[in-house]
Amino acid sequence: MARDIDTYLRELRGALEGADPALVQDALYDAEEHLRSELASITERFKDRPMEIAGEFEAAIGRYGSPLEVAAAYRGADEAPAVGLQSTAEPAVGVRPAVELQPASPLARPGLWRRFFGVVVDTGTYLALAYLLLSLVTGTVFFTIVVTGISVSGGFLILIIGIPFFLGFLAVVRALSLAEGRIVEKLLGIRMPRRSRSEPRGTGLGDRIRFWMKDRRTWTAMLYMILLLPLGIAYFTLSVTGLAGGLWLVVLPFVQVATGHSYVDIGDGWYQFPVWSLPLLVIAGVLVIVLMLHLVRSIGRAHGGFAKAMLVRLD
Repeated sequence: MARDIDTYLRELRGALEGADPALVQDALYDAEEHLRSELASITERFKDRPMEIAGEFEAAIGRYGSPLEVAAAYRGADEAPAVGLQSTAEPAVGVRPAVELQPASPLARPGLWRRFFGVVVDTGTYLALAYLLLSLVTGTVFFTIVVTGISVSGGFLILIIGIPFFLGFLAVVRALSLAEGRIVEKLLGIRMPRRSRSEPRGTGLGDRIRFWMKDRRTWTAMLYMILLLPLGIAYFTLSVTGLAGGLWLVVLPFVQVATGHSYVDIGDGWYQFPVWSLPLLVIAGVLVIVLMLHLVRSIGRAHGGFAKAMLVRLD
């Protein structure tokens, strides 16, 4: 059993080797915060008997659990997304499924057509679509907050109010990055951190600022929030334009049959599609919609990986 916090955290990281980085980050942050709190409490209670501090802290570590026990508890308690873009993915490296699964036989595999059109009934596809549409809003909000915060903080740093304002701005960035991680996890099915790292207890204002500024994720989170605006615009535009175009191709033949007009303006008048081409337009529209849904899923997966790289401590 480790007798100091740094050794315990190293052993816990080793016990969690192969687990999702977000799970590892949560486990390490929880352990560090709990053990530092215990050490501070023990040091205060036994300040007149310093020789007993080491033994009491070792007992506190024992009550918390060995690194292997804590790692097993986190692996078991971590909930895999019920729906999302990873619902058909392989289990994470180092995590064994509760039941050994036999390889699927070729006859049990869904056919090509089923795999192609199955995206239409996949809940994860529509959750990813919801994220791509929502990213325009969140990207605008995040971009505005970060750019405004950086600008105002830079102007206030020459004043006495500048330091607490900058500290508050960093706190907002960390809170927003945690909130974005929860959105990514719920809609894209990518495991993200569920808590942020607490600063050491008893630190002053300057130490707290240095602690947050030394954290690489403070800056990668700011960069992520700035980049989310152009990404959100691209995601929204691509999704709406592609799906609307496919839906219009499906609806167009019925509009022409019902009204006698296609409402497609080419040159100086309305273009009328030949009757024989109307079924082909419907088929083309369906194919466009299905292909767009596949693209939405792919973009969702890619963005989930990007969010994890920017918002999760991977080292």
